[in-house]
Amino acid sequence: MAEEVYEIRSIEMGQQAFLYLRDSSGARFIAMKSILSIVPNFRLGGSMIFISGAEKAITVEQEPHEIIEALA
Repeated sequence: MAEEVYEIRSIEMGQQAFLYLRDSSGARFIAMKSILSIVPNFRLGGSMIFISGAEKAITVEQEPHEIIEALA
């Protein structure tokens, strides 16, 4: 079975920019101004996205370089 590839992009809702990601867990909209860092998830693969005001990171299947390249 081939691995599905999902588009990563920045979208605007209202006056705010969001990072849009979709993986096998579903779609995620993350407020860009809330992102503190995006780091590799060495244990599971993909990335961990740290958000201000949250104690845990959001785990996504996309690698950090894929997210950064899509937003550049």
